[in-house]
Amino acid sequence: MRRKIFSLLLILQGFTPAVKAQDAAKVKEILSAISHNYDTSTNLRFGVRFTNISEPKGEAPVSDNVEGTYAVQGKNAFYRLGNIETMQNDSFFVAVYPDDQFVLVSKPKNNGNTVFFPFKETMDSLLRLSAAKYNITTAINKAEKKGSIVFSAKDSLEKVTEFKIEYNTSLGLLTSLRYLYYGYKEAREDYKLQQPRLIFQKKTMLIEFYGYSNQEIDPLLLKETNYIFFEAGECKLTEKYKDYKLFYNPPPQVSESQ
Repeated sequence: MRRKIFSLLLILQGFTPAVKAQDAAKVKEILSAISHNYDTSTNLRFGVRFTNISEPKGEAPVSDNVEGTYAVQGKNAFYRLGNIETMQNDSFFVAVYPDDQFVLVSKPKNNGNTVFFPFKETMDSLLRLSAAKYNITTAINKAEKKGSIVFSAKDSLEKVTEFKIEYNTSLGLLTSLRYLYYGYKEAREDYKLQQPRLIFQKKTMLIEFYGYSNQEIDPLLLKETNYIFFEAGECKLTEKYKDYKLFYNPPPQVSESQ
């Protein structure tokens, strides 16, 4: 399931909606403010839920989901998505993938807090809106402190037919992102078929954000020595991950961990 989710993220992050210039200015203002709120948060913690819904024609809908937690403290961060664990401090970016048994270590990403945020690439692309391929509507519910931006494709052949952003107007933070798109799945129930039958299906990727709070990250979680150490200048994995494969892209000016 997690591989499905991450594959969809890669596909959908390439989606760049384009709308009318007069609408784009308003959207840019809203999204710039939201992005700024994440970038300037010193201690921000929240939960995230990814749900993938498939609705094959003539079949019952199928839903899968994976949940995670994010904690950001300046340019440091610690988060889990499913069983994948990621940490960043001033010196290292570390990601642990238990299912595939490997650890990725590289230099830290220093592009603001939203570098840790799901769909950062899409949010950035929304700030560079251009030609008119999508209808756009914005709405505010003052009583419930909710705002929304909806991009609806004019052409049904567009890869993403609808993209909806919902946010908390009081906090200025996202509450959900929803992509509606169409695709096919292979049906292999008949082994005699040389070519698998393709079933047309409606698909939805829903990302929900909840439980925002201001809490410091436990400093012990931000230590690279939880994952790696250096011996004679060589990066090695700690005992906990000794059976994992290490992918190491050395950060500049690495010194041995104490």
